[in-house]
Amino acid sequence: MIPSLEGSLEVSNCYGNPRKGAPSSPEKQRRTTMSRRLGCAKISTNIFRSITIEPAVSLYMFTSFVHISIFQALIYEKASLRVNRSLNDSSVNMSATDIQLLTQKLANHTYLYSTLCLLFPSLFVAGIYGSLSDLKYKKKTLVLPFFGLLLADVNYIVQAYFLEFNIYLLLISDLIFGMFGGFTAILGSIFSYSARHADRSKNSYRIATMEACLGFGGTLGFVLAGILHRSLSYWAIFALNLVLHALVLTYMLIRVSGKTPTSEAPANVEPPNNGALAKLSLFQHVQFHLMQLKYTLVKKRPADGRRCIVYCLVAFCTAYYLSNGAQHIMFFYFKHRYGWAITEYGFFRGVYYALSSIIVLIVYPTLRRRGVTDLVLALCGIISRSIGCLVLGLAPNGSLACITLLFFSLNRFNATGLRCTLSAEVSLAEQGKIFAILAMLESVIGLLASLSFNLLFPQTLSFFSGFSYVLICALFLVPFSCILLTRRTIRRRHSRT
Repeated sequence: MIPSLEGSLEVSNCYGNPRKGAPSSPEKQRRTTMSRRLGCAKISTNIFRSITIEPAVSLYMFTSFVHISIFQALIYEKASLRVNRSLNDSSVNMSATDIQLLTQKLANHTYLYSTLCLLFPSLFVAGIYGSLSDLKYKKKTLVLPFFGLLLADVNYIVQAYFLEFNIYLLLISDLIFGMFGGFTAILGSIFSYSARHADRSKNSYRIATMEACLGFGGTLGFVLAGILHRSLSYWAIFALNLVLHALVLTYMLIRVSGKTPTSEAPANVEPPNNGALAKLSLFQHVQFHLMQLKYTLVKKRPADGRRCIVYCLVAFCTAYYLSNGAQHIMFFYFKHRYGWAITEYGFFRGVYYALSSIIVLIVYPTLRRRGVTDLVLALCGIISRSIGCLVLGLAPNGSLACITLLFFSLNRFNATGLRCTLSAEVSLAEQGKIFAILAMLESVIGLLASLSFNLLFPQTLSFFSGFSYVLICALFLVPFSCILLTRRTIRRRHSRT
């Protein structure tokens, strides 16, 4: 029996007259308007529900990039005050050049100590957080680093207000933030949170969105850091960061859900129950959670899963090492070869970050919907990045060097594609551990890349300043080969099934 349509829309009979009971034209318009409003409200609600930590991630990255520039300037100013005070006390006569070199040396050493104080404790804490987040502490491990960040901000404000205080007191902030997990824990937590959903087919879109949020926040911070430095004092900028970090923490406490998807059972080593965990000492707790990270890497997996993970990790590490090294020497390269000042370089890096963020936010998900795999997109990122480095190393002038922005626009494809592949290779209950491992590797490799390329680049100036970028282009063959091996392994797996 056909259901009646009367009362729901205006239906005409064969003579063109409305049927009895059909609504009048004003009634139809009213219902149409109501329907549209309900549809818009539903779409708005769905969009709001889909937004979780993205605004907080962008705001945090903004404060991080502002912090990097302001912190370096603060270190240099405190170093200058310390050197001048010591010279006045000792009554030693030194030339302006020698004083500048002594100040720069103290500033560089302090910045290195700052990096180490933040890095070493954060490695262990981030690994523990990754394991804990796979149990039932997803929300806690996401917000805990921000409590440490707030405490660190308080010390920064004090040290910036009293410039005459000892320069090494700045390291207290790094130790505090590191003991709460630091940037390493935050990076691992946000990616594991974005990937920990029951519908794993959408992981690529979520991870690409996180990469874009990191890029947008970094772009804004990079652009506005100089303006803030000229407009506000050091302590005022750190106070602003404190307020913004408090907003990020409040937003996460309200917006982030602590529920864990139950579509998959944990794939770890059989963990002790709550009673057994409560009886463990602090050292045993740390040992247990770090062993979980090791087990995630070495445990046997079906269909060559472990081999795929190893290939992806090697590709990720080498690509990140090369990309990070290229960025660390970029300003000095542009200044030496093309005579660029901070203005031209700032514009280049601003466009660089903004363009790569827009591309990964729009183009990456679009290509995934059209059936392009994450590994193919990662290959596109590697190829594009290597060509960009080659062009940059050979470009005779700054105008041609700007062409590399087209190639660097796909810069985030390789990291996004490899993160998505690694996420797909482990179970839902291992997302926290695999992303914690990636964040730990990024922290260590970033430090190694900075040290090695800053040592290599000055040695090449005597014969060919672009040598480092040509070398980076050639070394990109390593991650390229690893991605091809991963792709072949996965295709072989699919052919068997």
